[in-house]
Amino acid sequence: MELARPLLEAKLRQGGKNLLNETDRRHLKLSSEISSETCALLHPFGAPALGLKDETAESGYRQLL
Repeated sequence: MELARPLLEAKLRQGGKNLLNETDRRHLKLSSEISSETCALLHPFGAPALGLKDETAESGYRQLL
């Protein structure tokens, strides 16, 4: 799917939705429905909070110095 999206965008620029086949339409649908920020499969313990400091990573970095 990572490569499918740029190819779909190129096809859409060239000739619009008329150039898309069934597989293209399926990839387009999937890429627009799945959000990597909220997907439960990617974040089984909840989506990470944005803007919060990671104290564990920061303390581990200090130990390396």
